[in-house]
Amino acid sequence: MSQVLILGAGLVAGPLVDYLYKEKIAITLASHILSESQTLARSRDNINPISLNVSDAEALSDRVKQHKIVVSFIPFTLHPLVARACLKNKVNLVTASYRSEEMAAFDEDAKLAGITILNEMGFDPGLDHLSAMSVIDKVQRQGGTVKTFVSWGSGLPAPECNDNPFGYKFAWSPISVLLAMKNEARFLNHGKLVTVSADNLLDSPIQAWTGEQEKFEGYPNRDSLPYQQAYNLQGIDTLMRGTLRYAGNLEIMRQARDIGLFDQARLLTESNWLKLMARLTKIKEHDLPEKWAVNPKVKQAFIWAGMFDEKSSIEADSAILAFCELLEGKLVFKPDEYDMALLLHKFAYEDNQGDMHYCLSKLKVFGDKGGYSAMAKAVGTPAAIATKLLLDGKVSKTGSILPVAEEFYRQILPVLDAEGLSCQEDEIDSSNSGFLKETEAHNNLIQ
Repeated sequence: MSQVLILGAGLVAGPLVDYLYKEKIAITLASHILSESQTLARSRDNINPISLNVSDAEALSDRVKQHKIVVSFIPFTLHPLVARACLKNKVNLVTASYRSEEMAAFDEDAKLAGITILNEMGFDPGLDHLSAMSVIDKVQRQGGTVKTFVSWGSGLPAPECNDNPFGYKFAWSPISVLLAMKNEARFLNHGKLVTVSADNLLDSPIQAWTGEQEKFEGYPNRDSLPYQQAYNLQGIDTLMRGTLRYAGNLEIMRQARDIGLFDQARLLTESNWLKLMARLTKIKEHDLPEKWAVNPKVKQAFIWAGMFDEKSSIEADSAILAFCELLEGKLVFKPDEYDMALLLHKFAYEDNQGDMHYCLSKLKVFGDKGGYSAMAKAVGTPAAIATKLLLDGKVSKTGSILPVAEEFYRQILPVLDAEGLSCQEDEIDSSNSGFLKETEAHNNLIQ
């Protein structure tokens, strides 16, 4: 009998399947398209590929009850369906997605059932929790207090593969990337609550010191405040989680947003990009792009993408979907190119003598030429290791939880290190004035 039911056979599932297979764990690999699960299974002996519609509650429950644990790598909106089947059959569940309010609401039921619903067990979120709590707990055990915590995560083309004006290539859903730039953000800065409206999120890119040769900028992610409690950060003054991009990308995306390319209304009638840009910029077609008064680098990026070309046809019925389709065809990895997953945690903490210290925790992972992406490895591998821990009975926590307890980082980080996903921690000299320059850049963001 299979021990693990994996739901989803997309690209990030590959390293998950490979790790469990290497550990001689029997797997049922389910996808709504049988050929996807068959392709990923590759005729390996202890992997059973099947077709499964998770919206069929009875069929899902029948499959779940035959296993000891379920790993859900399907869209997060479907996780509650899976969680209910796991609760009904008292089967543990692992996901790599943010814990929604609906998933959090299963906490008491999961405790009563004696099962673990482990959310946010991927890269960001997931690996970020492990590396953050490793440092935070160490500081607090020594009597110190974390005063500043700034966390950056990113999935980008590797520097040597960063060869287009946008400074970006898609390793996951284009629409998800754009929609993430339309969220309100909240964080703490020097003891003050900062709220950035969705309309202003891209207006003031934050320059971030990373210790890397390349220049990066970023924007804050949604609501950082819940992590004050999740990470037990009493006494913290500055707390922010954000997304990094190569410098220049956010100005391009801001301009795209400002002219209406993030508009989700399904009212688009233009048949090509030149006509659409003429309407959005209010400039006649024959005057584009010359009379469009914007940053020259932004204009050049739009020209490169074919956004002033009447031969660039449009099939979508909304501006944001048309923009996604265009970029999806342009911002692609060539067969010999690869991505980079970068995770940075910056800490300022006060020790028990009142002295300040600064620490950088960094994880950098590269994709393989012709193989798995960095993001697939960084998402799938932590989930796989946690799955094995649950199978081996090495997780004591029940409920709908996040991987923030010591039992997670103490057991998972060493295995990740052996798998080539190492978090490096370094003390930073206090004379490095740029280390936490993000914390000085927020006054113009307060709305």
